[in-house]
Amino acid sequence: MQSPFESILHTNHIPTEEQCKAIEDFLEFPEKQLVEVDSKITEVDLQLRELQNKRDSLEWVASPLRRAVKAHRAIISLARRLPDDVYREIFPYCLPTESYATPNPLDAPIVLTHVCRRWRHIAHSTPRLWSRLHMDPLAIPEYDEDSDAPTFPTREWIQRAAAVPFSLSFHSASPYFPPVSAVRELIEGLALSSTTPRWNNFAISLPSADVLKILALPYLQGATTNPFWNAQSVVVAMQRLADFSLNHSVDPHPLVAILAKLDLKRNKQLRELTFVHNGYDRNLLHDFTPFLPCLQLEMLDLQDPNYTSRSYSMASLPPPMAYEILKCCRNLVVFKMDACQFEPSLDEIPPERYGMDRLKELSISLYDLNEVTDIAWFSNFDFPALTCLHLRSRSMNGPGSQSGTLAHVLKQVRHNLTSLVLDPGYLEQKHLIKILRALPSLVQLHLKSAYFANDFEESMEEEYKEVAKWTDEVLKCLTPQDDQDRPHACPRLQYLKWQYNTCFTEAELLKFLYQRSSHPSSLVPLKQVRIDFGRLRTNHWWELECRELVEAGLDLRVTYLDPEVDPIYFEEKNLFYRTEQSTEEEARVELPIIEKSGYLDFGWE
Repeated sequence: MQSPFESILHTNHIPTEEQCKAIEDFLEFPEKQLVEVDSKITEVDLQLRELQNKRDSLEWVASPLRRAVKAHRAIISLARRLPDDVYREIFPYCLPTESYATPNPLDAPIVLTHVCRRWRHIAHSTPRLWSRLHMDPLAIPEYDEDSDAPTFPTREWIQRAAAVPFSLSFHSASPYFPPVSAVRELIEGLALSSTTPRWNNFAISLPSADVLKILALPYLQGATTNPFWNAQSVVVAMQRLADFSLNHSVDPHPLVAILAKLDLKRNKQLRELTFVHNGYDRNLLHDFTPFLPCLQLEMLDLQDPNYTSRSYSMASLPPPMAYEILKCCRNLVVFKMDACQFEPSLDEIPPERYGMDRLKELSISLYDLNEVTDIAWFSNFDFPALTCLHLRSRSMNGPGSQSGTLAHVLKQVRHNLTSLVLDPGYLEQKHLIKILRALPSLVQLHLKSAYFANDFEESMEEEYKEVAKWTDEVLKCLTPQDDQDRPHACPRLQYLKWQYNTCFTEAELLKFLYQRSSHPSSLVPLKQVRIDFGRLRTNHWWELECRELVEAGLDLRVTYLDPEVDPIYFEEKNLFYRTEQSTEEEARVELPIIEKSGYLDFGWE
């Protein structure tokens, strides 16, 4: 509303009698309009209440009409008219993606059978829904170890899978192994099934004290029924066998008896083997490979995923044993291992060289990345196809700062390397920059540090603090610059994941993102960036400045610590959050230190 008195509105001006009369005359018409509008609002509100009362009085008529309309709409709904074969294509997308399906009635595929009779029939007649099963007896409420007849749905599940290759994992998510009776019940359930599954994957955790007893069960003696002899992928996990009743004068190592009983060489389909045993030693140097179909294997995983110590892994291999395994398994595409420290008096590597022509991914965890001798076998092999490397240090100590192992490995494979996962423990910034500058073909980079921001403030010795921080200098070496004397590091980088030790500024990160997308010397733009800062936010607006990059296709995701809680750090990097509301209770957030690599396709989900 335009007013002739704009100049004195919202001021302390005292009006004259003439101005008061003029303002009264000016407000006469708008006040009259307000009265009319309020009157109409009251009238409409009255009509609305009358209609609402009328609707409520007719609800006894409207409710049956609504039910009738809903029932008729249901008849012509798209969900009812979809053909069965369309449902058979849709239902598998309901299955869990990161694990096998379980018999939980609240999860697919079981929950799909509870909707209606038709869905139950479709689900039961869709073999793909039942081709995977994970059994955790410790997580099944109905299971009672002392019960005479614990029930597992293995038989029915396998029968519904029909001729589709079947995958079964049987172990507990807890640190404890399943009871022996549960393993026997599983095997007996397989024996009672009228259908012998076409085995795709068989994964089982074996109780250490009764391994041979379980392997002696009748079902595991049949050439066509034993999953160890028929599956394309086998996972066997067991604890170190301390009290094993064997005649050690005949067989000095219990693992040899287990390998002989497994007899995996009978499996002509076996391509992938995961074998976790917390008890390798140098006496097994020539006793492990004779029991494996070495030339068939394409993936061999000997890493222990459950051992959380950064300093020691009982599943680690002595260097001569790693040499012997690679020498015999020359068709491997993926090899994963934990490495022992080199012992000069015991570890001797033969001089013969071999070519690993098919090996694409190599994953190794070591005590630290400083001692080249811990992978003394590496120089005895050629890796012309190696493109993915995962190196992890189990130590957080300063002596690993030189990273001699990584430099030794990169000297041989750096030109072919397209994916690098690096968890180095303690690594000085200058050595990290030197490493990155040596990777001209790198497409994926995953940096995972053992240190958070307050580690540099509290728990680290002064002489190590500054040199161990990964600051703006690391980003600068990756950023195209107008005035730099040499090209930026990793010119083909498209996927970056950086977890912790993020001592760089958000401003430098923003510059890195923009320069990578638009600078003339940047060969390819970034496609995906994940940053887990492991610290509190210092810039609250920088992500808004990335809007153009995100709209252009950059997949950018960042996470910070929650400012409302006080993080308490421990050596294993488990965060305990003590909330302000309750100082007695603590909520625990696990930050995984051990991250086993899968074969890295381009991009992280």
